Order: sequence, then C-alpha cells, then structure tokens
Amino acid sequence: MRDSWGYLLFAIAAVSTAVIAMLELNLIHAKTPQAYGELLRWMHVPAGILTVALVWFIYFYLQAGRRWLAWTITGLRMLILLPNFLIYPNATFAEITGLRSEVFLGETFSIPVGEANPWRIIIHVGMLLLLLFVVDAAITTWKQGHRRRALVLGGMIIFAILLGAFFSGLMARGILPGAFISFIFMLIVLVMAFELSMDLICSRKLARDLRQSQQRMNLAASAANLALWEWDVICDSIWVSEAGRETLGISEFEHMNFENYLRLIHPDDREAMRLTVNRTLAENRDFQTEYRMMGPDSTMRCIALFGQLERDMRGKPVLLRGVSMDVTERKQTEVELQNQRNQLAHITRVTSLGQLSSALAHEINQPLGAILRNAEAAELFLKQTPPDLEEVQEILKDIRNDEQRAVSVIERMRVMLKRREMQLEALAVNELISEIEKLFNTELRMHHASLRIDIADGLPDVYGDRVHLQQVILNLLLNSLDAMNGKTEEQRQIVIRASQTTEDFLAQRTTDAGGCVVADLQMPGMDGMALQATLAQSDNPLPIVFLTGNADIPTSVRAMRSGAEDFLLKTASKEDLLAAIERALMRDFYERETRRRQYHLAQLFTKLTPRENEVLSHVLQGQLNKQIAANLGIDERSVKRHRSSIMKKLDVKSVVELTQICNEAQNHNAMPTLGDAVAL
Repeated sequence: MRDSWGYLLFAIAAVSTAVIAMLELNLIHAKTPQAYGELLRWMHVPAGILTVALVWFIYFYLQAGRRWLAWTITGLRMLILLPNFLIYPNATFAEITGLRSEVFLGETFSIPVGEANPWRIIIHVGMLLLLLFVVDAAITTWKQGHRRRALVLGGMIIFAILLGAFFSGLMARGILPGAFISFIFMLIVLVMAFELSMDLICSRKLARDLRQSQQRMNLAASAANLALWEWDVICDSIWVSEAGRETLGISEFEHMNFENYLRLIHPDDREAMRLTVNRTLAENRDFQTEYRMMGPDSTMRCIALFGQLERDMRGKPVLLRGVSMDVTERKQTEVELQNQRNQLAHITRVTSLGQLSSALAHEINQPLGAILRNAEAAELFLKQTPPDLEEVQEILKDIRNDEQRAVSVIERMRVMLKRREMQLEALAVNELISEIEKLFNTELRMHHASLRIDIADGLPDVYGDRVHLQQVILNLLLNSLDAMNGKTEEQRQIVIRASQTTEDFLAQRTTDAGGCVVADLQMPGMDGMALQATLAQSDNPLPIVFLTGNADIPTSVRAMRSGAEDFLLKTASKEDLLAAIERALMRDFYERETRRRQYHLAQLFTKLTPRENEVLSHVLQGQLNKQIAANLGIDERSVKRHRSSIMKKLDVKSVVELTQICNEAQNHNAMPTLGDAVAL
C-alpha cells in the first residue's frame, strides 16, 4: 500500500512539475499583462497539486508526519484557488498594470508590475506549514532508523523550500527576473525519483534474496517431507506448495478455499478440523491437528498440520500459515509398535501368572477337591433308605459355592491371559487392588508373607487400562516377595498405601522406604513446594519430580535449586517422564547407600575406646609407636596393643586401609572427634 501510493503521488508530482515548467516558459515570454496574469492563474493549479502530492507522498512513503498538518496544508492550497479564479486575476497579483523586460543570462524575461494580492499570505502560511511538516517527518524518520531517507528526502525538500523562499526574495528586490519555481520543484521531484529508484534497487535485491531463500526453504521442506501452505482468512483463499498439491491431488490452477479443503478430508475428521480452526481463530494459540484423507492413489493417508496465526493491529485474524507432513508411515509404525507392546504385555502377564502357577493350581484344586468329596458324600446319602434329601441339598449348595469359587479364579486368569487392545477407563483404586489380592493370597501364604492394604476412603478414580494396571501391581508384589528372601517371617510384610492428601502421605510414610515422589505444584492441602521442603528436612529425604500444568520460570528455578530432580509440564512425553523417574530412583539408591555406609562407619568407630581414639589420631599423623608412646605417656607395648585392637575393630589389615577408611568416614561425617585435630 505504501509503495502504490508513493508511485502514484510521484507520478502526479512529476506531471505537475512538467506542466509548471511549460507554463513558466510561456510566462517569461508573455507579451501583455493579461496574458501574463492568465498564465500565472493556471500555474497555481499544478503548483497546488504538486504541493499536495508532496505532502501526502511524505506521509505515505516515509510513514511519518502529522495527519492533521497534512490536511491543513491541503486545505490551504485548495483555498488559494478561490481568489485565484473568482476574485482576482490570480492569487499572486491583485492587478498587473504592466510588464517590463530584462535580460538575464542572454535571455529576455517579462517581469510583471502591479499590486500584490492580499490572499498571497495564505501561500506563505502554507509554505511555512509545509516546512514544519517536512521537518517533523524527517525527525520521525530519523528516530525510526531510516537515516538516509531522513537526510536525503527530508533534507533536500527543506533545502528546496528555503531556496524557493530565497529566490522569491531576490525576485522581489529585482535581482532575479523570476522565482524559478519549476527549477525548485524539479529538485524535489529528482529527490523523490532517487528514493524510489533506491527502493527499486533494494526490491530487486530483496526479490533475488527471496528467491534464493525460497529455493533453500523448498529444498529443506522437500528433504523433511514437508509441504507449505497459507490460508488468507479474509479472502478465504488457500495456497499450497507443489509438494502439498501432489499429496492432495489438486492441480496448480485449481482454486482452493476452506470449504473445498474440508471436502478432501475424511468425513469423520471434518468436524474436528473445523473446531480446531475455529478455536485457533478465536484464541491466541498455535494451530496443530491431524486428519485422514484419501490420496490420489486411492490409499488412506494421515496428514499432520502445524501453523501459526497472524492478526492485524485490531487483533483480527488475517493469515494462517504453516507446514503439513504426511505421517502415514509414522502412524503405521505406531500401530505396529502398539501391537508389539500389546504382545509383550501379554507375554509379561503369562510370565507373571507362570510365577503364580503353583498358587493358582492350589486355588483351583481346592474347590475341585471339595466338589469331589461333596459329590461322594451325596452319593452315600442317596444310597440310604430312605435317602437324606436335606443333607444332599446342603451338599449341593456347597458344591455350587465351590464351583463359583473355581469359576472366579479361572475368570481372573482368563482376563489376564487374554490378548486385547488397551481400553482406557475410570477405575477405582480399591477395586483394582482387591482383585489382585484375591489372585495373590495363595502365593503370600506359600511364602509365609502378609499383605496389608492401607488405602484412604474417597480416593479419586484413576484413568487407565484395568488389565495393564493390574499387571503392574502384580509385578510389584512379585518383586516385593523376591526382595524379602532371607527375611524373618515377622519382617515378611508387604504394605500398600494410598493417601488422599499430602499430609496423609507424610504421616503414613515409613522413614526407611525408598523410591521417589512425582508431585504437582497445586494439590489439596500442602502444595508441591511445601512438600519438597518437608521431604528435604526429613531423615530420609526422597527425590521429587514435578509434573505440573501451571508453571512459571521463577517457580521452576526455585524448585530445581531446592533439589528437584526435574521440572516437567504435563505436556511432556512419557519418555521424558520415565527418564526423570529413573534418574530420581538412581539418585535415591545412591543416597540410601551413602546413608547406609555412613551409618556402618559410624557404628565401627563407636567401638573404639577413648584411648584407642587418641592412638588413632597419632597413627593418622604418621607417628611411630615410640613417638606415640612418648606423646601419650604410655609404654610402646600398650601402643602396639591398642593399634592391633583398632585394626580388628575397624576390620582393616594395614595402615593404608586404615587411612582410607578414616578418609571415607570423614567424607561421610561419620568419624568422631579424635584426641587432636587430624588433617586427612
């Protein structure tokens, strides 16, 4: 828009300058006062047009200057035409009484003699306002960083205006035969032409750079299997790159709007696409969606779209542009991977049930054995004369109960062994654990272990697949049984806890329990940051991973500085979350091992007597037995005896090992204060 108005106004200014030059040439050769006045009258028209064109050229081209001042100058130039055509012979003279001739540079000039027009003051005011307008626009342009334009265009126009005023003064004093107005305007037009020419040169360079950039972009998009697209929201016109048109199966000359694009999408995905687009237009968010379509080769294709919305100064959406990618192969790979995961999960369930085979066999054999014994007893009762039908009825009731018990066990096994797709649903935590408990009870009895379930009432449901979650719980229970090998029967207890609030979790937490915590920032009761501070102050702190949907940079920095293992948004991938949890578990394992070693070392050093501590401090200083004996005032044999006792109690065999274990104890803050300060 700026360039269009600039070129138009430049053309008007150039034509007006040419007309002024032609009229001025005739003017200086006028023969009569009437002819001079008539030419001067018409010369005010192109002069006014040129002045107005110059004002608005500066306003649009430089995008500077005060609009009200531009309209004021325009109004004054139009106003001067009123006395020019209606009241006086022209706007310069009220009356031309005669002409006098003068020779200037070898040329004879006709110079008017007469009374000045009082309306001429409007011309002077207009030129003064024009000068102020140009100065203001030049200063604004300079501040915007366009210093060359401010100097060349603004400076030359100011110079031309001042030069015109100077020429007018010389003409009024009779030094010059005329104001040479066409020469002044020609300077201004030349400056305008220079700036527009520089723009053309820059535009040509930009066009060349744009072509090169477009070629690079097309090459990169082709290498990445991307197609470019752009939707003009106002005109409802969609442009798609060549790669995108090949994917959509449309020609280069085929017009595409939003409704036409929707017709290419699978019918089941059209409404979702429309809702996503409307949501993007209504909200300040990026555009991202996937849909299915029938490709040119009659195969179903999956297309992913990514884009950003541009708005005008009023916030109205004007342009949505982005890239599209054919993700059919990726989707097929995801389906294959999901099938493989389902197969692996099935194998894992079979393996888990294999570990429970003896327990399951016992669970099934018990009701089957009871059914067999009840059937034999019923047969005996029926052989009696008369048969005891009431007893037989009770036996049949027991057989029915045992049969239902066996069916329940087999049904649970069938569900675990069945090949199935993942089905996400809301599940009650109590119900999940109760179902696994029934399947796991016999295994617990066989390992002489117990299971205690401590779950708070009113827990919210979890969203997941029932069988997969049961498999996870079952694997954890089996791993717990393996971890308790070698423990006494009193120690062989598994506890499952689930708390509704952070305070309940901290109250029920066992100090020697390892693991990590995955927490949100905003939780009922104590928030995530307070939980982190409480865990850090406990004797057995747990690493914490924050997973939140409401985060800011200061909070995340504060959490990481306080020792959080990671700070993730809920939009993070499951790989990132699992990696963070794995790091937290490894950190907890290392810290627990450090605390265990610290405790072990502290226990070793508590076995030393005060005298042995004194001897140890001198040994670590590298003193010989004689020196130690002399310093402590005891005989050398006592020193040797104490050294032997120290080596035995600390379970070391040389002074080198003794120094190493003391260094380690000191690093773990597990070494007691010795007789003298020792620098290890």
